[in-house]
Amino acid sequence: MAVTLLYGYKGRPEVSGDMSFADVPETAYFYKPVLLAFTEGVTAGTSEDAFSPDGDCQRAHLVVFLYLMEK
Repeated sequence: MAVTLLYGYKGRPEVSGDMSFADVPETAYFYKPVLLAFTEGVTAGTSEDAFSPDGDCQRAHLVVFLYLMEK
């Protein structure tokens, strides 16, 4: 949900690129937000092939995400 909020904050831009997160299907509502966060270097997921969209996101994570999104 955190990256979905950031995606809206950035104006829901069109994004392109590749990512290899097995738990983020292209049909998921959060696919473009995750792709934006990944391609912008905001997050690298929880492992090389997992994003863990159902994992916990702490307040500190969101602060870092906001900071990195504005760089």
